[in-house]
Order: sequence, then structure tokens, then C-alpha cells
Amino acid sequence: MRFRSLQSRIVVFFGALLLTVQVAGFGVISHAIENYAARTVRHELAVGERIFQRVLEQNAHQLALATSILADDYGFRQAISSANQKRLALALDVHRERVGAEVMMLINPKHIVLADSNQSTLTNQPFPFPELLTESVKTGSASMILVKGGRLYQFVLVPVTVPAAWIALGFPIDDRLAADFGKLASLQISFLRRTDSEEWKLFASTLPAMLQPALLDNMHGVATGDSKLSIVLNGEKFQTLVSPVPGIGEQPVFAVLQRSLKEALVPFDALQANLLALTLIGLIISVAGSIFTARNVSRPVTQLAKLANEIEQGNYLQVAEMDRADEIGKLASAFNYMKQAIADRENRISTLAYKDALTGLPNRILFNDR
Repeated sequence: MRFRSLQSRIVVFFGALLLTVQVAGFGVISHAIENYAARTVRHELAVGERIFQRVLEQNAHQLALATSILADDYGFRQAISSANQKRLALALDVHRERVGAEVMMLINPKHIVLADSNQSTLTNQPFPFPELLTESVKTGSASMILVKGGRLYQFVLVPVTVPAAWIALGFPIDDRLAADFGKLASLQISFLRRTDSEEWKLFASTLPAMLQPALLDNMHGVATGDSKLSIVLNGEKFQTLVSPVPGIGEQPVFAVLQRSLKEALVPFDALQANLLALTLIGLIISVAGSIFTARNVSRPVTQLAKLANEIEQGNYLQVAEMDRADEIGKLASAFNYMKQAIADRENRISTLAYKDALTGLPNRILFNDR
């Protein structure tokens, strides 16, 4: 870029320099704010994971307690003892609704399903989740997350003492339950499992429906337990933690905990707005100062340039009057001395040219010129 004046060059140079410094400062501070927000979110995810696991345990305990109360119910045990299939199915359905379960099964000591509230093909078939029975034998009751019929359930298994049997109740893990978990931890939560074809299946989520396909697309190659994972969903960045859920099966179920960085930065919006305002004010003041400085520098230079033009035309009467002790003032004094020296030299040259050096009388050249 070519400039026609020194003032413009000074203003543009210092303006660009100060703009670069201000923008760099704003960028550094904004980056520090984003890093702080990301660290805060990672901490929230770690705390949220502990809350989720604790709530999952408490929920399993409460469900097991409710199931145990049901197992001790006299009317229910009478229905089991009757061996009447219709009465048994009706009893299962009534008690299933009472505890809020979606699936209820009765299993005999040989691990055969005697009755299923869903009237499925499992009746008179081996119980499909033997790991649950094994755990129940060890601890007296068992609770696990598992998939049945393409849906995700929290299954609870408790024994019935008389007659000897087991009751299995399945409570669905759906969007409503995910929303309850999410509210407790103030996080987005999704339940997923990798299928045999290495694709991810989503069972429940608090994410908006428009973001759920993007979550599945970004789950390939994700490591579990990594709280530094950042996933972009439709242009919005989410800090993500993938936590395994206790369950059975070759393909485990994962709870994906997420927090939007955009939401985490909302408390800092006012700070960033104030920072931007201060940056702009500082830039305006800096540009105004550079203009003032440029004028102080360029004005005397312009005056000296005009004085040089006068000297060029032979006018030695103009004087550079600058009451300054800096370099510009010294330059003005040097101009005045130079002007006077040139004037004196021209006078001497004229004297030598038109007068005799010995007598001081006009010579022939003077008479010829006249």
C-alpha cells in the first residue's frame, strides 16, 4: 500500500499494530475462557457419571424392594400355587401394573419361564438371561440393564420362597426415564449399544430428535471413560463422557453423558461482551492517539518542506519558528542555520561576481548586466 502523506502512514501503521494487539488479546482471553468452561464441563461430567451410577444403584435397590414385597404377597403366592395358567397370567398382569413394570415373568427352579405378562413365546422356554439368575442365587436378588425385544430394560430378579420360584420384572429405560436421570445431573444423557454389525443403536435420549442421528454418526471409534471427548452435533460442540452401564450380553450398553459448551459459556457472555467493548474503546482511543501523534510529527515536517520550497525559489526571509526542544526543533534550527548560510554564501558570490575584490568598486560585469 502506498501512502501520499507521512500522517496517513503513521496512523495506518499504529492503527494496524494496535488492532493486532487488541484482537490478539481478545482472542487469548476468549480462548482462556473457553478452556476454563471446557474444564468445568469435564468436571461436571465426572460428577454426573458418579451421580448417574449412584442413582442407577438406588433405583435398582428400590425396584428390588418393591419386587420383594410383591413376592411376599399372599394373594400372589396363591396364584402361583394354583398352577392355573389363566389365573397366573392375570395375577402377573395385575401386579405388573401395580409396580409400574412393563414386563413380568415367573421362573421355576429349573429356570423355565412358567408365565409371561406379555404372553410371549418365552412361556415354557428357558429363561433368556441366565446371568441374572446366577447373580440372584449369589446375592438373593439381582438387577441388570439388558435388551429384550429391541428395547432397553432394567430387569430385577427376586426369589419367591413358597412356592420356590423367581419373579423377573422389567422396567423400560425410555426417554422419560432418561429425562429424569438428566435432570438430576443437569446433563444430556443417551443410552446406546453397539450392534453385531458394528452400528450403534439408540434406545433413549434427552437430546433433541434432530441431534440424535448426528450422535450415532460420531460414536465410531469413541473410547469409554474419556471425559475429554468433544463431539460436534449439527455445528454445536458437546463435551462427552461415555460410561458403561452394568448389564449382560456380548455388546454392553453405554450411557453417553453430554453437556453443550455453548450452554456452559452462557454465564461468560456478559464478560466477553464487556471485554469486546473495552477492546473497541481501547482501539478507538489508540487510533485517536496515533492521529494526534501523527499530526504533531507531520505538521512541522510540512512546514519545513514549505520552507525548503521558499529557499529553492531564493526567498530567505521565512524563518522556521518552532518552540520545541526535541529532534523536530533541532531540525528546524538546522534549517534556519542552513538558510542563513545559503543566503550569506549567495551574497558573497554576488559580491565577488560584480565588484572588484581589491577596491570594492563595481566591475565591468555589473555594467554589462545593466
